[in-house]
Amino acid sequence: MAGSNVVEERRRRGSGFELRLERAGAYAALPPQPLAPGFDLLALSMEIPEARPPFDGAGGASQFRHRRCDLERVELALGEEGVASLL
Repeated sequence: MAGSNVVEERRRRGSGFELRLERAGAYAALPPQPLAPGFDLLALSMEIPEARPPFDGAGGASQFRHRRCDLERVELALGEEGVASLL
């Protein structure tokens, strides 16, 4: 999928964030996806502060969209096409 098409596809389907509810807290995460030609998101996970059990998961990740989160993990991959675009 071309870079401009990736952005348009994301707009059509919503934020794409998944809500992970765990014993220790709640996390918003994005699944692996291309961000631009030669540049991929492999992992993104953010802890939602002050979200503690019992959880109401019915609203999904969007119920936390205005909360500041703590970055837990980010992993990016830069391929040959991405490197070439930077040079």
